[in-house]
Formats: sequence, structure tokens, C-alpha cells
Amino acid sequence: MDTIICDISAFLFWRTPPLVRLLALGSEEDDPLRQLVGPERLGCLRREVVEASPFAGLADGGASHAHFGDAARPLLNVLPLVAVFAHGPVDVLVSKPNERRASQLVRPRVWDGGVGESDVVRIAPGLLVVTPAFALQQIAARATTIRAAMLASELCGCFSVYRGPEPVAQFLQELSDEGSLPAYSGWRAATDNDGRLTGLWLRPRLYTTSHLRRIAENATSSRGRARLAEAASIALEDAASPFEAQAGLLLGLSRRRGGEDMPPFRLNQRVVLPPAAARIARQRTCYCDIFWAQTASPACAGLDVECQSTSHHFGRRSSASDADRATALQLLGIEVVQLTHGVLADPRRFAVFVAALAERLGVPSRPDVAQLTEAQLQLRRELFVDWELLPEV
Repeated sequence: MDTIICDISAFLFWRTPPLVRLLALGSEEDDPLRQLVGPERLGCLRREVVEASPFAGLADGGASHAHFGDAARPLLNVLPLVAVFAHGPVDVLVSKPNERRASQLVRPRVWDGGVGESDVVRIAPGLLVVTPAFALQQIAARATTIRAAMLASELCGCFSVYRGPEPVAQFLQELSDEGSLPAYSGWRAATDNDGRLTGLWLRPRLYTTSHLRRIAENATSSRGRARLAEAASIALEDAASPFEAQAGLLLGLSRRRGGEDMPPFRLNQRVVLPPAAARIARQRTCYCDIFWAQTASPACAGLDVECQSTSHHFGRRSSASDADRATALQLLGIEVVQLTHGVLADPRRFAVFVAALAERLGVPSRPDVAQLTEAQLQLRRELFVDWELLPEV
């Protein structure tokens, strides 16, 4: 019987860049792998990854590992892959409580709703992994609606958060320093202003919010189904970073949920620049982080809130290029407003920002109050966490 990776472990698996999975499990004969690393260095890297993980010493146990149970055998065969995404025992799906057999390698998760062919993907002989949506439904059975919506916004966004064990992180940094870290399978790594990898990756979107809602509505198990559907109804599409997701949720959620109840907006709105603006920006298109098409001024073609962060950027984006992009957008009549993480995280400073934003959008601002409401406090407690650890929070 196949072993099925599920729950938190499955979510972490899908966060792992395909390039890292290729390094961990790909054949030495694969062209992309041969171009990146030689067989000797690859073998050394895989051994180092396992030795640096909680699974060190398990690779050559043979018959002595029989006590781990049948579910562990396929995992033992691909320990380098397990080591690049799992921080501890791997969540595996079982159908009955009496099948639970926990060990150093396996953490059973009882799931009695059944698993369809479309719910799993084969990654190795005898080893399957549930889809990101299935994993999120399992997590949603225990998580709050906001935490589930944050994870749903990641799946419906175009980013992933992954650092990996030290040997992998060091190898990826070496490739980046050499200018040879590829955009593999559409995934690109972000660097900080010093050229260090940040753990943020840009990748193709996995779902739309409507797709997630349909998956929840058609789920065979009731566990987590309602929470997933509710989370999908308030999740965001096209966020390119945790910062954008946090800002979008804080601005867009209803006041009942602790948000600012701003009018509908789009994340990463694509804008095609006419020739004059394109010369200023030195690019033909640009993307507005948080964009409103309607504002209080008829002369304004839109309002763009730019989420400014010095902690990461993709490609050659810098403060100078950001200024050029803002100028190009302003030539089109789009007002550009900067939002830093410091303002977002400080309730008092953010209140001033929101009041100014509401005035520009022509919507009533929230009356000044001496203290945040309990809903606002709770929303901030849930939003401002280490996103990398979010599935386990």
C-alpha cells in the first residue's frame, strides 16, 4: 500500500521549490541537474542534507527499521527529499485510529473521508503526496479562519516561503552568487539588497479563490470543509509576498473581522506602459501592488499602494527602479502611495495611513478611537507571525 504524505508535511512539500526537489531526488542524468552540479558534489550534498536533519542515521538502517512500520519504508528510500522539507516526523495519512504507529520518521494523521485520484500526486515509488488544497483542508480543521485564509492567500498568490536546511541554503547561495541560480519551473528566488537569498520565492499561482471554494464544497470529508470554504471566501489572489498578503487582508477584511473594510482592490495589477512612460521605467509593463481603479478624484486613473520592503527583491529591482516605476505610473494619472512594513505593523501609524487612503478613495474613514477594538487586536495577533512557521502555528 502506498504511503501518503499529508497535512502540514504536504503543505511544506509544496512550498519547496522544484529545483530543491530535483537536487534531492532527481536522476544524475537529468540535463538540468547535470548543468548545475557534478555527481560527486550532488552525492555529498544529499548526504549532508540528511546528516543535518532529524533523520540522521536512518539511511542505512536496513532491517533494523522494521519497527517504523510499512508507511516508513518509502520515506526511508528518499530521505534526502524528506530532509529538505520536513522539520520532524512526516505526516502520513491513515484511515483508522488503530493504524496509528508514530515513530521518529512518521506522524500518522487519521482521515476517514477517503482520498480520490485527483487528491494525490505520486513523487516516488510507493510514495504519494496530497494536493496543496487537500493539505490545507486538513490544517483548516485545527486552524482559525484567519490563519486558514492566510495560507489560502499563499496558495492563491504567486509566492512561496522556503529556506531549507543549511547545506541546501548554502548551495543555493553559491549558485546565486555565481549568477547561475535558474528560474526553474517558473520559480525565482528573491534576494535582499546585499544579494543574500531571503527565503521568498516567486512562483506560478496554484489556485484561484473560487477554485478553492469549489474544492471545499465538493470535499468528501466534513473535517475542515466549512473552515476551508470560509477562508477561501476572504482569501486574496495574486499576492507576491507575505507583506502584500498581510497588508491586503488588513485593508480588505470587514471591520467585524478587524479589518479596514476598504473598497475592492486588485493585487499585482498589470499596467501596460505607453512609450514615454516605458522609457522612464525602462520596462514596457509594471505591476501595482495594491490597486484601486476608482478614486475620489475623476482626474485620477487609479491608486497604487506600493508595499515597500528592503528585505527582498526579485531580479534587479531597487529603490531607484521603484522611483522610476512610480514616475511612469504617475504619468498615466495613477497616484502612488508607499506603505512600509513599519507603518503596517504599528497600529497608530497605520491608522493615519488608512485615514489618508480613505480620503483619496472617497470612502468614510473609521472614527478615531483611543484604543483598538478586540477584533482589530485579534486580527493583528493572527496576521503578524513568522510566515515560514505559519502551517504549524
